[in-house]
Amino acid sequence: MLVPGYSVPSYDYWNGDDLKDLIVGEGSGIAGPGKVRVYLNIGTVSSPQFSGFFHVQSNGSDLAVSASG
Repeated sequence: MLVPGYSVPSYDYWNGDDLKDLIVGEGSGIAGPGKVRVYLNIGTVSSPQFSGFFHVQSNGSDLAVSASG
């Protein structure tokens, strides 16, 4: 899994299925605003497997945070 810029991973419950999912804040650097990726756990509690990611959205657009330095 390659995340552009720097990344900040978290392992927590996203979709209410009692399986922890991978949530990754992706840093923007100079490439534009940072976004938040979610990789859903499609495995089990003891053997997690993660799907492809989607970006978190708000009002139909990717949630974005501009770089602030």
